[in-house]
Amino acid sequence: MRSESKSLRWFYLPLVLFLAFRIAVLVILYRATGGSEFTSDLWVYELGLKPFSVLTFSAQFSDYSQPPLFPLMLAPFALPFSLIFNEFLASRISFTCFELIAFFILARYLALSDEISLRNRAMVLAIFSVSPLGFMTGAVMRQEEAVVAIFVTAVLLAVKLGSIKGASLLTFLGMLAGKILFGIVFFPLLLIAKNKSTIFYWGILPAILVHAGYALAGYALTGVIPFIDFAPSDTQFCASPFTLILYFHTFSGQFVKWLSLSVTGIVLVFLWKRFSMLSQLEFPSVMIITFCILFLCFYHVNTEYHIFVLPLLALIPYATRLDIRKSSINILHAFLAIGTWGYGIIYGVRAFAEEKSGYSRSKEIALNLYEKVLGFIPIKFSEISLLVLTLVSIFLILIFIYYSQLAYNNKVVSK
Repeated sequence: MRSESKSLRWFYLPLVLFLAFRIAVLVILYRATGGSEFTSDLWVYELGLKPFSVLTFSAQFSDYSQPPLFPLMLAPFALPFSLIFNEFLASRISFTCFELIAFFILARYLALSDEISLRNRAMVLAIFSVSPLGFMTGAVMRQEEAVVAIFVTAVLLAVKLGSIKGASLLTFLGMLAGKILFGIVFFPLLLIAKNKSTIFYWGILPAILVHAGYALAGYALTGVIPFIDFAPSDTQFCASPFTLILYFHTFSGQFVKWLSLSVTGIVLVFLWKRFSMLSQLEFPSVMIITFCILFLCFYHVNTEYHIFVLPLLALIPYATRLDIRKSSINILHAFLAIGTWGYGIIYGVRAFAEEKSGYSRSKEIALNLYEKVLGFIPIKFSEISLLVLTLVSIFLILIFIYYSQLAYNNKVVSK
């Protein structure tokens, strides 16, 4: 019994770290803000108090383009916690539960990975526990993207278990409950699957039929086509290369949406031609490459979207057969986390300073702190610098893993 307990330290110690760290974050956040809300989209949490509000088009946010099943996933946490805690804590605890579910699924993946040492399993879970890509999205900002971490880890686990059918179905469900952009996961699945028709029948076809039906119903009931009509022209809050253009020139949301989708498609076609000729592909590596392409080519990439790659960035340095230095990916992970959330915070502070956002005590504290510590640096310069750091970090992660995948394939083939 003692030896069995000792062998599971790789799981229990990171779990304690995860829980203790989240509790500390929530306590500090509550005391610093006095429990006053500092985000502008409390409606994201309130959807969980009305589980069928999106599915029935009774809630109008982002041109009815919220994931229809998201409120149903949030409700089991939001409803009971709203009876125990105030809104500030109940919302953040609910989204922390999404993170915790993803933690457990990732742990299950590791438990099935005999090739990963116990120490490295602990490192993967520890990185997942403390990365700002996770706790900033869930515990701090309580954003819906936290639910996508569940589907990323679930798809990884399904592939690990050899169930392409399950992975396809999970990708389809991830589009309905998380983000429609999660459908890009079909790309790496198609690359590694021998029977590609399974992915089509269990994932792609249901996604097309359900989303088409939902779009038609939405148009008939509201006059708006969900997902298609949503195209904001002001995306300065997004961590995207297109945001750099917004500092100098404005553009039509619809135009840049279809332009960025076209660019994403072209790059994926190139990647397909390159990788379809390779016989040795590692799914986590191809998956993170695909996400990096999305982040670099699509225009509406919120800071919170980077939680998509958190399980992969935690896993790949310790669980890949590719020749990648652990320190290189971990350093880039840190740069990405600092860059993307630094950018998101500084943007919010600048918007507050320019009276473009509502008042909150935390924003005032952040602005005063910036002026006291970094006041000699123009805030807009800091904002742009952090955005560039984010994009460069993503690009380097893409390049490192892309060429490591090519080198690994060539090495195996040459044997």
